[in-house]
Amino acid sequence: MRFPGVTVLTVLVLYYILNSNKREKKGMKKSKTLSMVVVLLILVVFGAWADGFVRSPLFSDTQDTQSYSYCYQLGMDGSSPSMPSNAVSIAVANGSSYPVTPGDSFALTYVDGNRNVSMSFQVDNEYKMVIPSLTTIDARGMTLNDLKEYVEGLVSTYYPFSTPKLRLTSCGMFQIRVVGEVPYSRLVQTWGMATLSDFASLAGQYASTRKVEVSFADGTVKEFDLYKATRENSKEDDVFVSPGCSIRFLKASTTVTVKGAVSRPGAYQPLEGETLGGIVERYCNGLLLDVDFSSVSVSRNENGTYVSTLLDAQNWKSYVPCDGDYVNFGSYNKAKSYVTIIGAVSGGSMYGSSSNKITYYFVEGETAEQMLRNTSGLVSSSCDIDGIYLIRGGEEIPVDGTLAFATVEKGSTVLQQGDVVVLPFSKLFVTVNGAVQNPGNYAYVPGESAEYYISLARGLSLNARADGKFDVFDETGKSVRRSAPIGGGDIPSPPSRIPLEGTLRLHPR
Repeated sequence: MRFPGVTVLTVLVLYYILNSNKREKKGMKKSKTLSMVVVLLILVVFGAWADGFVRSPLFSDTQDTQSYSYCYQLGMDGSSPSMPSNAVSIAVANGSSYPVTPGDSFALTYVDGNRNVSMSFQVDNEYKMVIPSLTTIDARGMTLNDLKEYVEGLVSTYYPFSTPKLRLTSCGMFQIRVVGEVPYSRLVQTWGMATLSDFASLAGQYASTRKVEVSFADGTVKEFDLYKATRENSKEDDVFVSPGCSIRFLKASTTVTVKGAVSRPGAYQPLEGETLGGIVERYCNGLLLDVDFSSVSVSRNENGTYVSTLLDAQNWKSYVPCDGDYVNFGSYNKAKSYVTIIGAVSGGSMYGSSSNKITYYFVEGETAEQMLRNTSGLVSSSCDIDGIYLIRGGEEIPVDGTLAFATVEKGSTVLQQGDVVVLPFSKLFVTVNGAVQNPGNYAYVPGESAEYYISLARGLSLNARADGKFDVFDETGKSVRRSAPIGGGDIPSPPSRIPLEGTLRLHPR
């Protein structure tokens, strides 16, 4: 259950504290220690009804600018297009897939009457294979099983009951040119069972996983999606390379790093228009159970500095990330150290109803200036930027609000567990009472006369004097000239922590 009166009382006590310095100047000495005690009592007694909390977007650890290798993005530990030592065994085990390749060597055995015949031959660069005393075969486009069936059938036709056997003895090798977004262009030696994904380790960090061009020997050029090939098992996108091919890695258009409370954190290259919600489901395998939706943040490099922004807890799914974004999904279980923000802050629509107290979970080394910047959307427009301070061990430590809100500099006031950050109210008020229709406090505007504030109070009431006589008092109760602008002339300009600029009193009949 929440008690609105608690928030009101908290604000009134804050006003009392913030007015203490002014009272000291007027001879009303108050103990600073007592002010500190009152603030702490507010936190202890009324803390149960505070309704705002924020988790620092810096929990994403984007300051280390951690990058993920090309292979990591594809879910691969590594890859190599080189021919393995057991290449023949692999080719034979995958006979229906292994393409006959120039350089392949074979041994053929069969029985001719009482004589055992054996011979060896090799596939040349034109895919031709000469079988002595039998025929010349064009093996282009044939698999190992296709060739085996054809040759053994041919020998059986010429030599019935000869039990022919064709055996692969060694695999041929050829060179592929790899260019584009790579450390350097090169010719890479490979073999017939190598597929496009085997060349992933040769790509540079900024190469596209979604668009890789392959030029084939017949002059055709096709694009393939390596992410689909490796992560989604798309065989059509993991094609076999062949002699005469070249591979071009294109530059990535959008790379987004997702970290935090997701099942599969990492760097991903979404397609154009894909939203954060879609990225989480398709690439990250969904969210973890301890995700904190109030701490979904995006960090972006602006002029060499990472600037973090909280996304709306209700609409983060529709956000379309930009190239280079670091997205972090906060977790309740990882937030440990916290400070309390009181005063001119509001929960806003992201956290429900308004609040004058927010618990802020911070990362080690985070400064008060960074914290203010990260929560700028929750700071009230009535905050006195120049009067912000934090309470630590009974001591007031000033915080540079201008540095926090007007720059992206880190600042020097490093947060510590248990700090209380006070955001005082800067809005000054003029009290209009007496014979007006709507007496109350109205925002102070420099240079305006008494008539301006009377109009804000909806003018004179029916019981006002005919001549509209009124008195003007400053915040000390001293009467001042009615013709003087409120806040000017004889009325001194009060410090930013004094809430009342002056008082207008309209006389009744």
